[in-house]
Amino acid sequence: MDMKKLLAVISCLLVLLGGLGIYIFIQYESLDTTAIPVVSIQLEGQRVTAVHRSFWARAVWGLPSKELTDAEGGVSIMVTAQRPQLQVTAPEGAEPVVTLLRGEETLFTGTVEEWNERQAFTYSENGDYLLRVEGRIDGKEAGNGFFTAYQPFMLNIPRPEPVLSLAPQSVQQGGVALLRAQYYPEDTVIEAESALGPVTFVKADEDTWEALIPAGYLQQPGEYAVNVKAGERETSLTLQVEKRDFEVQYLEVDETVTNETWDSAAANWEFSQKVVPFYYTADAGMYWEKQYTFPLKCDYKISTPFGVIRYINDDPSPARHGAWDFAVPLGTPVYAPADGKVEVAEFLQLSGNTVVIEYGGGLKSYFYHMDSLDVEPGQLVRQGDKLGEVGTTGFSTGPHLHCEFKIGKNSIDPWPLFDGTSPILKKEREG
Repeated sequence: MDMKKLLAVISCLLVLLGGLGIYIFIQYESLDTTAIPVVSIQLEGQRVTAVHRSFWARAVWGLPSKELTDAEGGVSIMVTAQRPQLQVTAPEGAEPVVTLLRGEETLFTGTVEEWNERQAFTYSENGDYLLRVEGRIDGKEAGNGFFTAYQPFMLNIPRPEPVLSLAPQSVQQGGVALLRAQYYPEDTVIEAESALGPVTFVKADEDTWEALIPAGYLQQPGEYAVNVKAGERETSLTLQVEKRDFEVQYLEVDETVTNETWDSAAANWEFSQKVVPFYYTADAGMYWEKQYTFPLKCDYKISTPFGVIRYINDDPSPARHGAWDFAVPLGTPVYAPADGKVEVAEFLQLSGNTVVIEYGGGLKSYFYHMDSLDVEPGQLVRQGDKLGEVGTTGFSTGPHLHCEFKIGKNSIDPWPLFDGTSPILKKEREG
């Protein structure tokens, strides 16, 4: 090829390259924020405007890349839903991460799905919050980048009207009802009284106060008023106590045992001084949270059911038994059925080695006749902690665990606490 032809070819190539360069330059310069894939965020139907997008856009054939940034200013919005829904529209693969802040405290971090579906958090109070959403922008051939959105908002949930409830409204002898006072102003003094026994409110959560209303196994069937005074507002609720059939038991006990325990003035006086005073105390806090567990972890025989009408030896006047008695071998471990505070842990002539535990609001358990004790008064126990071992001390005819629950001086059937059907348990309250 001669020089003239070579120069002609080179000239054509330069022209083509120049044209291509001009084309790429024009394409590059024409890239603006409209090339950034759309990212749209809404909180409870309100558009989040403070979105910053950074994107490296590809002009032609992937090269060169141009950095594009786009940012909108945002203003605080008002939210009135306690669990506001979040919608994020972004290119596939964005994988946005949601963070909720109040001041410097992080209240929530997770995906949009976790925010909306699992609802892993709930707002504790009205005030100022900051929502942050971060994710990737995958524009495929067009480029890639990331986005960050910030949305300050003020939570202003209207406080519901005060609610007072009693559930269930009818219980059998030995049952218990739950009195709830919700959404009253924080400074409201809430008190209640009933012929069924003293009423002690404990704080269940930020908006709820609860009290246990017992229908003791000795309570006469009928209607009983529960009178509540909340501030200046007075309300009367009614609890119906239904009759329950109790078994009759004839018990033969060696006179040496009865003389030293059941029929002993000294034994009964000691019991009246060491145990009975706790019938009239109630802690204002609630120690337990979960369903109660059975105090034994072995097979057992029910030797005496709850509430039996008991005739002892030749006494024509029956006594009543407010507990379940479980016959098990001597030395069987006894465990705390729930978190609580030990009030009594000592040997008493009438009840033998005795443990009394307060769970809050006046609800207590009484375990008698134990062989040994592993706790002491004032000790805070956790559910499942060992309390001691089964024995046959005090007024007893053989190794067994006397398991009694009282609210005040009223013995209630603890079985619903163990099987999960009691109205005072959390899952039953929420149901």
